Amino acid sequence: VSRNAITHGLTAARAVVLAEEQEEFDRFAAALRDEWDPQGPLEQFHMDRIIHCAWRLKRMTRLETGVLLALRQKEPGFSAHDDPATLGRAYLEGNGVLTSLSRHERHIERSLREAQHEFELALYTRETLVNPFFARNLKKFPAPGAVHLSQQHPFDRKAGQS
Repeated sequence: VSRNAITHGLTAARAVVLAEEQEEFDRFAAALRDEWDPQGPLEQFHMDRIIHCAWRLKRMTRLETGVLLALRQKEPGFSAHDDPATLGRAYLEGNGVLTSLSRHERHIERSLREAQHEFELALYTRETLVNPFFARNLKKFPAPGAVHLSQQHPFDRKAGQS
């Protein structure tokens, strides 16, 4: 158990990048940084989390495929053709491993969503110059001078009549 983070890299504190993956990881990270253009240490921190979570999700697909292929190859008379029965037996045999991978995947997806939300919040506060407290609690406490959402009436007939 103590070496799980090393063997599959899904629970590691940082993204585990194999030597043969380093170039692909660097291109992937650079593309995300170019797309989102993080500024300052807080945005950089959230971008690192986004990159690492997204990388783990990419690895997850390869792991799941590898598990199913390994289990299918153990079948007597294995052929490379897609046989639903062979795939089904492989799934049943590897159900524990696949369930564990699915649990890791959900955790990573949640972490990715949280990191993206925090990054977007930091970006919003930078672009609008809104205090981070007000940005985080916009529904509860609108920024000073802003109209609270409950005070707006987009379908008010009186507003449309002149």
